[in-house]
Amino acid sequence: IDKDEKAVHFHKIKFDAHHPQRFVGVALETSYRDMVSKSDRLRNTSFLMTALLIVVGCVTAVFIVRRLTRPLIKLTRSADKVAEGIYDVDLPANQKGELGVLTGSFQTMIDRVRERTEKLEERSAEIAKLFRAVEQSSGIIVITDANEIIEYVNPTFVENYGYEMDEVIGKNISVLQADNMTEADYVKLWQTIRSGQEWQGEFHNQK
Repeated sequence: IDKDEKAVHFHKIKFDAHHPQRFVGVALETSYRDMVSKSDRLRNTSFLMTALLIVVGCVTAVFIVRRLTRPLIKLTRSADKVAEGIYDVDLPANQKGELGVLTGSFQTMIDRVRERTEKLEERSAEIAKLFRAVEQSSGIIVITDANEIIEYVNPTFVENYGYEMDEVIGKNISVLQADNMTEADYVKLWQTIRSGQEWQGEFHNQK
């Protein structure tokens, strides 16, 4: 095609709806060079607009993802701290919708875990205090399970009976049969203990 060749565009302009055969013809003459130039400009403009839309879309997507994931990352880090026993954590603030509900539920969970942990620590301290009292007691203390298996003896037991702890722990209480007690006395002793009552008496037994 000759780039200097002309192209003519003919347009009909109708001005009478009742007589469609009446119209005004407009002829526009354009060179092939101008047509190619306009086509190139249109193509370049379309390419730039497409690239701009892609960039804007990517930036918007990154912003939305970061806006959504940042609070979740914060919650995850807070959960890790709570697992380590650190309850003063920085939770996402002013969250709405499902993320706000999740944050509120997480805060409630932290408060409950903190409360239970504090109670557990108090009980542990009481148990430790009781254990020290048992260990330092001048009286002989023997703890068994429901099957009469010895689970614990205090140091005073070791001093008075001559048994080492590992010699009696895990053994039946019958190894400590007292010389001053009959079979009927033992039956009564265990009936009293199993009923939840306190038995008091003396064992005369030595290794």
